[in-house]
Amino acid sequence: MASNTDVVNEAYAAFGRGDIPALLALLSDEISWEGTEALPQSGTYHGHDGVGEFFAGVAENWPELTIDIDELIADGDHVASVGRGAGKLADGTDARYGFTHVFTFADGKVARFQEFAAPGPGLN
Repeated sequence: MASNTDVVNEAYAAFGRGDIPALLALLSDEISWEGTEALPQSGTYHGHDGVGEFFAGVAENWPELTIDIDELIADGDHVASVGRGAGKLADGTDARYGFTHVFTFADGKVARFQEFAAPGPGLN
């Protein structure tokens, strides 16, 4: 069985290669996904269909987006990541932000995702 940190790393890898079905496979069927209002793809989503809608919003708002993870912190059923996002918004604006993502696990899958962000240039 993969560690929670391994699952989070695989989720970021799947996102990086555009493999949303592989990412969804790492999530509980009852996933609660909370995107911050600081970013254009904000909102709260439930289940795989809802999270799929979230990622459709990411693709719509960010034709180019790179996520870099600076640190992963694991404690029990929680993994927090600290990192940076940068890319180009749909209107062509270059934008970047800092974030913390908190993943809560149940039965080896992500059951809750929370995103906190500090908008940088292009998002203010």
